[in-house]
Amino acid sequence: MLRAQVYDTGNDALTDKLKEKFSNVFSETLGKLDVEPVDDLELIKELPKIVKYSYNPETNDLIKNEVDKMFEQGILVLDNDVEYISNFTLARKKNGNVRPCMDLRRLNSAVKARVTILPEFNDIIRKIAGKSSYFSLDFSNSFLQIPISKRMQKYLAVFTYRGIAKFTRLPFGYINSTYIWNNTLENILGPIYSLNIVSYVDDVLGFADSHEELWNLASRILSSIEKHGGKLNVEKSKFFCSEITYLAHDWGCFGYRPTLTATKRLVEYPRPKNRTETRRFLGMIAFYRRHVKNLYLDAGPIINLVKKSSEFTWTTQCEESFNLLKHRLTSREILSSPRFGDLFILFVDGSQHGAGSMLMQYKSKEHEVADKGKYEFKDMNLIAYFSKRFQKGKLAKAAFRQC
Repeated sequence: MLRAQVYDTGNDALTDKLKEKFSNVFSETLGKLDVEPVDDLELIKELPKIVKYSYNPETNDLIKNEVDKMFEQGILVLDNDVEYISNFTLARKKNGNVRPCMDLRRLNSAVKARVTILPEFNDIIRKIAGKSSYFSLDFSNSFLQIPISKRMQKYLAVFTYRGIAKFTRLPFGYINSTYIWNNTLENILGPIYSLNIVSYVDDVLGFADSHEELWNLASRILSSIEKHGGKLNVEKSKFFCSEITYLAHDWGCFGYRPTLTATKRLVEYPRPKNRTETRRFLGMIAFYRRHVKNLYLDAGPIINLVKKSSEFTWTTQCEESFNLLKHRLTSREILSSPRFGDLFILFVDGSQHGAGSMLMQYKSKEHEVADKGKYEFKDMNLIAYFSKRFQKGKLAKAAFRQC
């Protein structure tokens, strides 16, 4: 899951004042949202056979500790009258630690999946790039704050060392948990949901052009969360930040760019040994295609390796392409959010093998007037790079027909 991380500490005085005002919201205890218990579990086929896992002593201790906490919080309740039983498993967190969670893969295979509509990245760019003040909200065990119906509980049971127990809250790992969470968040926030916030799974980001505007927005959201009994993580929720990391990009008044962590991971990516590893590298770097000049043109030798018709042979050209793409990404090119009421300028270059372009805008109307048609890069903001390799069928055409 992609998480929000704070780039700077924000305005401490304003943050402390806001957290003091909404002290009931910031708590280490698990919240319970005051909403109608969710009943969203529709079977599309016969339930699979129930299988009970066995664990090694170390894993058993980790699960036992987590189970005790869940019983204490009322998340788990003993009950033998259930329709299906799953098991606990261990999931690795981003920091390398492991935590117990339910393995619901077998149950999920028999449940109708709801369509979860997440915000488009282009929409996120238009909304949050170039703002002056940000906040990020971290719900404490977000899904577990949502109560579920008695009927649904009977399918979300689990084997524990105390016996069979059922979940009374929405567990992580259920196929429709994200769908349910998005709907619940939209319902509790009401009209505020369409304001200056972006919700991506359980990461909620707010943004404004000033600290004052952000204070008003944050106050409305926190009031609604408090009214419905929700709880936020006091340490991980940050406010009044000039820069913030969200969806593997750094965002601020300057625009947005790839994070150092993400570029470091790509730069350290080892030379691929097979098609699977090659596809993984191409997929990772394609996520930053807007920031990399001539990406698909320079990646040509590597792209050819993933074709089923070609033999996987890592050549000198592949190595050069591999290193060039990494080098291009390390520049962490800063992009700006497009202003659709202003002039766009497209610079294009092409060859018989493909075409590349960059979309730019003047930094302001004053820069546009002063430039007098010279198209000086220093007066412009870069919006995005674009590149395309021509398909084999187009290479036989005249150059002016290939595009």
